[in-house]
Amino acid sequence: MSEFPEEKAYYIQNSKETSRIASVYVSKGKPFYAQPKSDNFFQKFNLKYTDKSKGLCIITESITQDSAGLPFVQANAPVLDMQIPQEWTFKQTAIGHYSIGLHIAVVILRVSWLNLTQIVVKPNTHQELQSWTFVESNL
Repeated sequence: MSEFPEEKAYYIQNSKETSRIASVYVSKGKPFYAQPKSDNFFQKFNLKYTDKSKGLCIITESITQDSAGLPFVQANAPVLDMQIPQEWTFKQTAIGHYSIGLHIAVVILRVSWLNLTQIVVKPNTHQELQSWTFVESNL
């Protein structure tokens, strides 16, 4: 059994605030938010590994097939729905719980949510490393 989730569709749920899942507004698109389940958001995401042994994958929104990504690399940059795929990495924090990071050159940024809503990236050294759980969506 692999230490990483299988390739399929998931809700990406915050491990601490389990009512919050990764969400992109249907009408507005682009920025990722941590919101309760709702028809106002695209909330199902597909995992496709580029190197499963290293936990490297592309995360795409299930309906639009847009990829989770960053428009620029810096701390507190928003995670956006983008047409150009970007590679993400997992680090297991507990069984079934993962921090999600974007690895570019020597900079590692981890997914975090800011002010309980918008999802951004923080430096790997940020004190509050957040974990996420992949809950099967049964598409």
